[in-house]
Amino acid sequence: MSATLIETQLAHPEGSLLARAEAWLGHLVEVPAAALVAGEVVVLLAGVISRFIFNSPIPWADELASILFLWLANLGAAVALRRGSHMRTTALVSRWRAYLNARFGSALVDHHTYAFVGDGCLQEGIGQEMISLAGHLRLGKLVLLWDDNRITDDGSTELSISENVAERFRVADWHVVEVDGHDLEAVSARWPPRSSTPARR
Repeated sequence: MSATLIETQLAHPEGSLLARAEAWLGHLVEVPAAALVAGEVVVLLAGVISRFIFNSPIPWADELASILFLWLANLGAAVALRRGSHMRTTALVSRWRAYLNARFGSALVDHHTYAFVGDGCLQEGIGQEMISLAGHLRLGKLVLLWDDNRITDDGSTELSISENVAERFRVADWHVVEVDGHDLEAVSARWPPRSSTPARR
Protein backbone atom coordinates (compact mmCIF):
# COMPACT_ATOMS: atom_id res chain seq x y z
CA MET A 1 0.00 0.00 0.00
CA SER A 2 2.74 2.46 0.86
CA ALA A 3 4.43 1.82 -2.48
CA THR A 4 1.43 3.24 -4.30
CA LEU A 5 1.66 6.38 -2.18
CA ILE A 6 5.24 6.98 -3.32
CA GLU A 7 4.85 6.16 -6.98
CA THR A 8 3.48 9.31 -8.56
CA GLN A 9 3.70 8.22 -12.18
CA LEU A 10 1.55 5.33 -13.27
CA ALA A 11 3.20 3.21 -15.91
CA HIS A 12 1.13 3.06 -19.10
CA PRO A 13 2.09 0.93 -22.08
CA GLU A 14 4.14 3.02 -24.49
CA GLY A 15 2.00 4.37 -27.31
CA SER A 16 -1.29 3.77 -25.49
CA LEU A 17 -3.95 6.44 -25.38
CA LEU A 18 -3.31 7.07 -21.67
CA ALA A 19 0.45 7.44 -22.22
CA ARG A 20 -0.12 9.95 -25.04
CA ALA A 21 -2.70 11.87 -22.98
CA GLU A 22 -0.30 12.01 -20.04
CA ALA A 23 2.51 13.29 -22.29
CA TRP A 24 0.27 16.01 -23.75
CA LEU A 25 -0.96 17.07 -20.32
CA GLY A 26 2.65 17.22 -19.17
CA HIS A 27 3.49 19.56 -22.05
CA LEU A 28 0.42 21.66 -21.32
CA VAL A 29 1.81 22.29 -17.84
CA GLU A 30 5.56 22.38 -18.50
CA VAL A 31 5.52 24.79 -21.46
CA PRO A 32 3.64 27.55 -19.59
CA ALA A 33 5.84 26.90 -16.53
CA ALA A 34 8.96 27.43 -18.66
CA ALA A 35 7.45 30.60 -20.14
CA LEU A 36 6.68 31.85 -16.63
CA VAL A 37 10.29 31.26 -15.57
CA ALA A 38 11.49 33.29 -18.57
CA GLY A 39 8.93 36.03 -17.86
CA GLU A 40 9.90 36.13 -14.18
CA VAL A 41 13.57 36.55 -15.10
CA VAL A 42 12.79 39.36 -17.56
CA VAL A 43 10.53 41.23 -15.12
CA LEU A 44 12.98 40.91 -12.21
CA LEU A 45 15.96 41.90 -14.38
CA ALA A 46 14.08 44.92 -15.74
CA GLY A 47 13.15 45.91 -12.19
CA VAL A 48 16.73 45.63 -10.94
CA ILE A 49 18.21 47.51 -13.90
CA SER A 50 15.57 50.22 -13.64
CA ARG A 51 15.98 50.61 -9.87
CA PHE A 52 19.74 50.36 -9.48
CA ILE A 53 21.13 51.62 -12.81
CA PHE A 54 18.60 54.25 -13.87
CA ASN A 55 17.49 55.06 -10.29
CA SER A 56 13.87 54.97 -11.45
CA PRO A 57 11.95 51.96 -10.08
CA ILE A 58 9.20 50.42 -12.17
CA PRO A 59 6.19 50.54 -9.83
CA TRP A 60 4.43 47.49 -11.27
CA ALA A 61 7.50 45.22 -11.56
CA ASP A 62 7.34 43.84 -8.01
CA GLU A 63 3.59 43.20 -8.21
CA LEU A 64 3.85 41.50 -11.60
CA ALA A 65 6.79 39.39 -10.35
CA SER A 66 4.67 38.31 -7.36
CA ILE A 67 1.76 37.30 -9.57
CA LEU A 68 4.05 35.41 -11.95
CA PHE A 69 5.67 33.67 -8.99
CA LEU A 70 2.29 32.50 -7.68
CA TRP A 71 1.39 30.97 -11.04
CA LEU A 72 4.88 29.50 -11.32
CA ALA A 73 4.55 27.93 -7.87
CA ASN A 74 1.24 26.30 -8.84
CA LEU A 75 2.48 24.99 -12.18
CA GLY A 76 5.83 24.04 -10.64
CA ALA A 77 4.02 21.95 -8.04
CA ALA A 78 2.18 20.12 -10.83
CA VAL A 79 5.45 19.51 -12.70
CA ALA A 80 7.17 18.28 -9.52
CA LEU A 81 4.26 15.97 -8.73
CA ARG A 82 4.26 14.57 -12.27
CA ARG A 83 8.01 13.93 -12.13
CA GLY A 84 7.90 12.53 -8.60
CA SER A 85 10.11 15.28 -7.12
CA HIS A 86 7.73 16.67 -4.56
CA MET A 87 7.99 16.91 -0.78
CA ARG A 88 5.65 13.98 -0.13
CA THR A 89 8.30 11.39 -1.00
CA THR A 90 10.78 12.90 1.45
CA ALA A 91 8.17 13.08 4.21
CA LEU A 92 7.13 9.46 3.66
CA VAL A 93 10.69 8.19 3.53
CA SER A 94 11.65 10.03 6.73
CA ARG A 95 8.59 8.61 8.48
CA TRP A 96 8.88 4.99 7.27
CA ARG A 97 12.61 4.84 6.47
CA ALA A 98 13.33 1.34 7.85
CA TYR A 99 10.41 -0.31 6.06
CA LEU A 100 11.03 1.49 2.75
CA ASN A 101 14.79 0.82 2.84
CA ALA A 102 14.15 -2.88 3.44
CA ARG A 103 11.59 -3.08 0.66
CA PHE A 104 12.95 -0.70 -2.01
CA GLY A 105 16.58 0.03 -1.04
CA SER A 106 18.18 3.17 0.35
CA ALA A 107 18.38 4.92 -3.03
CA LEU A 108 14.62 5.58 -3.16
CA VAL A 109 15.07 9.20 -2.13
CA ASP A 110 18.81 9.68 -2.03
CA HIS A 111 19.25 13.36 -2.78
CA HIS A 112 19.40 16.67 -0.95
CA THR A 113 17.48 19.78 -1.92
CA TYR A 114 19.44 23.02 -1.61
CA ALA A 115 17.97 26.52 -1.64
CA PHE A 116 19.84 29.81 -1.57
CA VAL A 117 17.83 32.39 0.37
CA GLY A 118 18.37 35.97 1.42
CA ASP A 119 17.04 38.22 4.13
CA GLY A 120 14.10 39.39 2.03
CA CYS A 121 13.07 35.79 1.24
CA LEU A 122 12.86 34.90 4.93
CA GLN A 123 10.73 37.97 5.73
CA GLU A 124 7.88 36.63 3.59
CA GLY A 125 5.12 34.82 5.45
CA ILE A 126 5.57 31.73 3.32
CA GLY A 127 9.19 31.61 4.54
CA GLN A 128 8.04 31.06 8.12
CA GLU A 129 5.52 28.47 6.95
CA MET A 130 8.30 26.60 5.14
CA ILE A 131 10.57 26.74 8.22
CA SER A 132 7.80 25.43 10.45
CA LEU A 133 6.54 22.67 8.11
CA ALA A 134 10.02 21.39 7.22
CA GLY A 135 10.94 21.26 10.90
CA HIS A 136 7.70 19.50 11.79
CA LEU A 137 8.07 16.91 9.02
CA ARG A 138 11.79 16.51 9.81
CA LEU A 139 12.82 17.05 6.19
CA GLY A 140 16.49 16.37 6.89
CA LYS A 141 17.48 16.47 3.22
CA LEU A 142 16.41 20.11 2.84
CA VAL A 143 19.36 22.50 3.20
CA LEU A 144 19.05 26.29 3.10
CA LEU A 145 22.07 28.47 2.46
CA TRP A 146 21.10 31.85 3.92
CA ASP A 147 22.99 34.99 2.95
CA ASP A 148 22.66 37.09 6.10
CA ASN A 149 23.78 40.43 4.69
CA ARG A 150 21.04 42.40 6.47
CA ILE A 151 19.74 43.96 3.26
CA THR A 152 16.52 43.66 1.28
CA ASP A 153 15.21 45.27 -1.92
CA ASP A 154 13.94 48.20 0.13
CA GLY A 155 17.04 48.78 2.27
CA SER A 156 18.31 47.54 5.60
CA THR A 157 16.49 44.71 7.36
CA GLU A 158 16.19 47.04 10.37
CA LEU A 159 13.34 48.74 8.49
CA SER A 160 11.11 45.69 8.79
CA ILE A 161 12.38 43.00 11.21
CA SER A 162 14.22 42.83 14.51
CA GLU A 163 14.09 39.14 15.45
CA ASN A 164 16.99 36.69 15.40
CA VAL A 165 16.33 34.77 12.18
CA ALA A 166 18.74 31.93 13.00
CA GLU A 167 16.83 31.42 16.25
CA ARG A 168 13.58 31.05 14.27
CA PHE A 169 15.14 28.01 12.60
CA ARG A 170 16.39 26.59 15.90
CA VAL A 171 12.94 26.95 17.47
CA ALA A 172 11.51 24.96 14.54
CA ASP A 173 14.07 22.20 15.29
CA TRP A 174 16.48 22.90 12.43
CA HIS A 175 20.19 22.20 12.70
CA VAL A 176 21.78 25.66 12.26
CA VAL A 177 25.41 26.23 11.36
CA GLU A 178 26.62 29.82 11.31
CA VAL A 179 29.78 30.52 9.33
CA ASP A 180 31.44 33.56 7.72
CA GLY A 181 30.54 33.24 4.05
CA HIS A 182 33.62 35.24 3.04
CA ASP A 183 35.94 32.70 4.70
CA LEU A 184 36.20 29.90 2.13
CA GLU A 185 38.16 27.64 4.49
CA ALA A 186 35.48 27.95 7.16
CA VAL A 187 32.76 27.18 4.62
CA SER A 188 34.71 24.21 3.24
CA ALA A 189 35.22 22.84 6.75
CA ARG A 190 31.43 22.82 7.28
CA TRP A 191 30.57 21.44 3.81
CA PRO A 192 28.69 19.28 3.10
CA PRO A 193 26.29 20.07 5.92
CA ARG A 194 24.69 17.35 7.97
CA SER A 195 20.92 17.08 7.92
CA SER A 196 19.08 20.34 8.53
CA THR A 197 16.54 18.65 10.76
CA PRO A 198 16.88 15.46 12.78
CA ALA A 199 15.20 12.26 11.66
CA ARG A 200 11.62 11.78 12.83
CA ARG A 201 11.45 10.16 16.25
